[in-house]
Amino acid sequence: MSRRSFGPALVVVLVATLLLGAFPGGAHPAPSHGLGIYRPSVPLARVYTRWALGASPSPLFGALEGVCGARMGNDVFIAPPIAEGVDVRCRVPYGARIVFSHAAWFTLIPFDGSTDVEIVAAANAGFTPVVSWVRLDGRPVRLAGRSFNAGAFDVWSEPDSFLDQIGAGTGAVRTSITGTFLVIPPLPCGYHRLRAAVDFGIPDQSFSGTYRLRVCG
Repeated sequence: MSRRSFGPALVVVLVATLLLGAFPGGAHPAPSHGLGIYRPSVPLARVYTRWALGASPSPLFGALEGVCGARMGNDVFIAPPIAEGVDVRCRVPYGARIVFSHAAWFTLIPFDGSTDVEIVAAANAGFTPVVSWVRLDGRPVRLAGRSFNAGAFDVWSEPDSFLDQIGAGTGAVRTSITGTFLVIPPLPCGYHRLRAAVDFGIPDQSFSGTYRLRVCG
């Protein structure tokens, strides 16, 4: 996720005018991945955001140290990259879905507005990446239609969570987020590679990551 006022920030999602990718050498993209990747419901996007921003220890800072994410019920939540070149290894149980957001813009009361309407508008206005792409096993994932605003909602910030470490404190923090969220259905046993990048076109707001997924083993 990203917040301009926090400088190098988070990670998670996309915009109305999405570039499906910057493909090396001007090559045309291959057909989109056919594994049935889809957009989650707003409630699931909120659960993912609450985990990414509010959980302790911080999943986002953990990604910088090679921590992939966490098992959440029947799903595996993978932390978005909060720097360039994040590289982590992930063990994914067979049959588990993957919930992931590689790019997003989040806003908070009172930093970005004093009402729900104001922080929703600020999240929508901030989410304007100039480059954004996701690839699974070398094939581009179709991102059109996967970006949305999840409304205004409370994130419970635990001590040493991401929100706590960036100065929002602990307890309920009123939050809004606009981004691209993906649900990847259970993958076949074996090794898979998930890659993603986003660039908002401003200093310190370019993020990328490689996630090496091991399913079953």
